[in-house]
Amino acid sequence: MPNGFGLNLLDITFTRKMTSVTLTFATADFHKDPPTDIRITGYVGSVGTPAVGSATGHGAYLGDTMPMGTLNFNSPQPFNLIEISIPPGQFQATTVFLVDNIIVTPDYTLPLYTLTYSAGPNGLISGPTPQTIGQGCDGSPVTAVANTGYHFTNWSDGVLTASRTDTNVTTNVTVTAYFAVNPQLGLTVLPNTWAVGPLPLSAIVESTTFSATNTGNVAEDFMIQASDGVGGWHLATVAGLNAFRVDADKNNDGVYELVLTKADQALTTGVLVGGPRAFRLKYGAPTGDTVGGAVAQNFSVILKASLHVP
Repeated sequence: MPNGFGLNLLDITFTRKMTSVTLTFATADFHKDPPTDIRITGYVGSVGTPAVGSATGHGAYLGDTMPMGTLNFNSPQPFNLIEISIPPGQFQATTVFLVDNIIVTPDYTLPLYTLTYSAGPNGLISGPTPQTIGQGCDGSPVTAVANTGYHFTNWSDGVLTASRTDTNVTTNVTVTAYFAVNPQLGLTVLPNTWAVGPLPLSAIVESTTFSATNTGNVAEDFMIQASDGVGGWHLATVAGLNAFRVDADKNNDGVYELVLTKADQALTTGVLVGGPRAFRLKYGAPTGDTVGGAVAQNFSVILKASLHVP
């Protein structure tokens, strides 16, 4: 539906299809020059494809009274006249129209509604707001635009698309667009090295305390994994021939409850922004070796941050 007032033509029977309509008005106090956005709606059949065409008209300057004027509508195909819609403020309430010599009195009793779109912090609204439209009409599109570093989340009435057009309006609409900061993950670990050896076979050594800190802007989960040695020893869940083991004390309380593998495992969850988490590691050397003690067996312990989902 177009914006504005709908003229009630439902009590008029048009017995023929037409390709043009001429509106002749007897008294019209125009508020715009020329009258703009006057819409004439018709259908090719009783229901079906809307007729399309163009409308042209004559207007007067602000405050002028025009005793007689015309508005012409031409369509490329015959159509049944259904409705004439005029935006608010175009004519005074006493306006009377003649449509093909049939007197039509506009129904100015149709309620008007206001569409108000507001932006919460860190965003703005693109598009007209507020909007005043007639009952059953459609509003104009608006879009919630987030500031740099933020993103749109939702409207206060539950609409989840940033762009919206309220249609067939039957009540006032007042909504706010909400925005959230774009998540940025960050993690630092200190110290960032651990000198384990050299060690004899079957030796076990514990690290000093490590501190992992959330340096992002959202709550994070920390994941941990380890790698094989660079010289031929491999990471295993049980120390053995050419196999070493690494355990993690997740809570820095002397209990090594996590055996590291080459897949991510949860070290800790829900670390708040700026929050540190302390942990320790324990290394178990192989029980046997066929590679040779002079070969370096450096390995990596890898920590990753991921977005915490409550």
